[in-house]
Amino acid sequence: MRAIVILLGLGVGVSGLLSCGGKTCGSGTRESNGACVPELTCNPGFAPVGGQCVAVLSCGPGTVADGGVCTPVPPGKRYEIRIGAASVPADGYSKIPVMVLGYDATGAPLTGEPVSLGVDHPFQGSLTPNAITLGPLGTQAWFVPCSSAQVSGCTGSATLTVAAAASPATVLARSTSFELVTPQGVGSPAPCEIGGNVLFFDGDPFDFIHPGTDTIQLGSWNASVTNGEYLTINVYPADSSQGGWWSTVFSSAALDQPLQAQVYDGAERAAFAPPGHPGLDVYGDGRGCNTVAGRFQVFDVQISGDTVNAFTATFEQACEGGSTKLRGCVHYTQ
Repeated sequence: MRAIVILLGLGVGVSGLLSCGGKTCGSGTRESNGACVPELTCNPGFAPVGGQCVAVLSCGPGTVADGGVCTPVPPGKRYEIRIGAASVPADGYSKIPVMVLGYDATGAPLTGEPVSLGVDHPFQGSLTPNAITLGPLGTQAWFVPCSSAQVSGCTGSATLTVAAAASPATVLARSTSFELVTPQGVGSPAPCEIGGNVLFFDGDPFDFIHPGTDTIQLGSWNASVTNGEYLTINVYPADSSQGGWWSTVFSSAALDQPLQAQVYDGAERAAFAPPGHPGLDVYGDGRGCNTVAGRFQVFDVQISGDTVNAFTATFEQACEGGSTKLRGCVHYTQ
């Protein structure tokens, strides 16, 4: 068995005498504020650390201390869990992409190995799915944060874990820490910041336009803009299972100003938005809303005349005054 202890502020010499500040103390004593006081004595299983007795963590052969627990070291294996954002809004619904990878002793990808995913502090969120099987290019999951409006202490630094499937308490790797922050806008653009043009859907189970989650990358893309105010992005997915076509429309025409990086609340259907309301319309594959209630946030907009050079936005849309919502994001570059 191996004992791991960090000793702070103790200076016991080889001779058994301690000298500090010019005062020499005898064996079994130590200097404290100019006086010799008895050395701290701890019961078995405890050790002096910073003037207090703390529990000694003893880890057996083939294990290592990790986060206050002994975990086995898989021979020749290495695991990674990466999250696609340094800052995550604690809104209770955003889906942030997570990638999990594993390597054997030669550096080759581990495939077919089941692992369990988690959060160091479970009240800060969850992973879906929380049990995956590693693939040759890694396997993706989603981190869903807690809601700072509902969970006390939700915000702050957070860390994700990957563990052995047969022993979820046995942590094999941790992600770098990220910050959960009080939400200020409309979701997170992280699912659309994975490279290239991306349209991400995260619809409630019975949303009319797009129930469920999907990430569209491959396909034919185009974009147009009128007066810098009415912007449309279209995609025709290469994979027919992702639909025949989709359109996203963002408008500030009824606000009489160009689109800019900001939050747009109180959005209505773009083509019919009344004065003072921004416009939003996400539709396609033969489905659309007669009326829209929603909001969106523009993170990046670069327009030259009638050309869209770059655009990134998140959105939240409800059709016909219903309670189900379609959330997501879009990223486009010329």
